[in-house]
Amino acid sequence: MPTRLSFRVYGLGLFAMVFAVNAPAPLFESFRRTLNLGPDELALLYSVYSLVIISTLPISGKLSDWFGRRASVLVGLALAAAGCAVLGACDSLEWLLVGRLLQGLAVAAMSAPTAAALAELAPSGPAAGALAATLAMAFGGALGPLLAGVMAETGMVSPMAFAAALAVLAMLGVAVVAEPPRTPRASPATPPTPRVQRGAAFWQSCAAVILAFGVQSTFFTISGPRFASLMTSHALLSAGVAMAVFMSASGAGMLAARRLSAASAIGWGVALLPIGICGFFSLVAAAPFAAVLASVLLAGAGHGLAYVGALRRINATAPAAGRGAYTSQFYVAIYVGGGGPVLAMGALARQVGLTAASTAFGLACAATAAALLVSLWRTSVPGAKPGQGQPGGCSGRRVEGG
Repeated sequence: MPTRLSFRVYGLGLFAMVFAVNAPAPLFESFRRTLNLGPDELALLYSVYSLVIISTLPISGKLSDWFGRRASVLVGLALAAAGCAVLGACDSLEWLLVGRLLQGLAVAAMSAPTAAALAELAPSGPAAGALAATLAMAFGGALGPLLAGVMAETGMVSPMAFAAALAVLAMLGVAVVAEPPRTPRASPATPPTPRVQRGAAFWQSCAAVILAFGVQSTFFTISGPRFASLMTSHALLSAGVAMAVFMSASGAGMLAARRLSAASAIGWGVALLPIGICGFFSLVAAAPFAAVLASVLLAGAGHGLAYVGALRRINATAPAAGRGAYTSQFYVAIYVGGGGPVLAMGALARQVGLTAASTAFGLACAATAAALLVSLWRTSVPGAKPGQGQPGGCSGRRVEGG
């Protein structure tokens, strides 16, 4: 029972952190207007957030292997609360940057360690831990923008104060439950996984989440200004609803992935992602809100399928004694996907315009998806060369953890 309780509390802690760092998303349009921010300042906010995550994630993963998961999770939740407090009170670009930097440090401190903890605590094994981690991130990412948009429109509660309080409550829960037992680094029961067994699974998983989170971050960045230009009122709420729909569809995709092998979930996910985002680019400028819903749902479902399939493969191939460090390397790919494509598209849009940049991004997504699908097919074909296929047979089911 203590292990089951810890599993739930760590999952809620991850939800609280993701809620807190996604809650500002629909408010950036308000920040832009209030502080008179231009495209370069907005790009700077995203780059600071992404760069601090990418640069510090590998460190947090190793620290959680050495000192336990609880310390990393508590630090992450404290940083998330502090970031929300700063964003709630900021009145300049400098304080916006400080708030986003704190939130980036929060993500780096606890995302991979919490995913590792859930894999270690899950009563039914690492595959259940992967589903719990991805669902916590999906619904935290859905409810954060949605409730922040509602609160901003109604003015009843400060969105940032609410998010900070949620993170503090999660800290209290994590502080009192048992943390995952640490596996000795030299334990004979957990021999290191051979590199040949990890190679294809790791890099295919990284490519899948780079594509998935590139689509998500680009959609989140564009949906606010696009809906602000289309809506005469309630622009913040509309942007929050669109983001929540995307992440809710992602959660549905994650649940659907339970019936698929991890490789199949990745394949379906990367096939849906370019269809969804290209449909959004094509429809949002000229069609009513309801007309773009199908494309948002497709992109969101693709995100969930690709993400949970990739994390299942990572959990199945991670060495038990170094799970935090191994998982953090995977999470670096997630945040490369979350930051790099947005910055590249912003730079391209300044040169050729948003329409041409959107077209180029859609084509790049389609090409990446096609290459990854070919790679997945090659590594699952019976009779693949040693080192080329997935470990555990032609379908990879034995190493995927279900």
